[in-house]
Amino acid sequence: MYSLHKEELQRQSIANVQHRHHDEFPSWFKQYVVQKNLRGSLESTNHLYVLGLGPDMRVAKYSGIIVNGIRFHTIERDKYRHTQNSGIVVKGEHNSEEIDFYGELTDIIELEYCHGNCVYVFKCNWWNIDDKRMDQEHMAN
Repeated sequence: MYSLHKEELQRQSIANVQHRHHDEFPSWFKQYVVQKNLRGSLESTNHLYVLGLGPDMRVAKYSGIIVNGIRFHTIERDKYRHTQNSGIVVKGEHNSEEIDFYGELTDIIELEYCHGNCVYVFKCNWWNIDDKRMDQEHMAN
């Protein structure tokens, strides 16, 4: 659906497609899934509909969490501990090349959606381990 919205903007010959796509996608996605749900033609499960409605505006913040059996801690929680679990590795892409991004976990935020669905967002400080300088714009949060 992400590419569907982008293609729609390109067909309309809208200038600055990437910027508009970034700004408008969440509201477009919500409208899209609500309309599909009303028509009974939503191709996916209710999870897609719930995601389209957006999260609750209240969030929870944690210093540690276990996801799929893996323990994660924030830097602050690990500060005085012998065992460190705040390191993060994420596979990503930069200049069409697959690379690993390394960082430290600074915040764990829980976004709660309808019907008990939730998403955990990790905020990280990213390290530059390459001789080539990569600015923050090219690193994923």
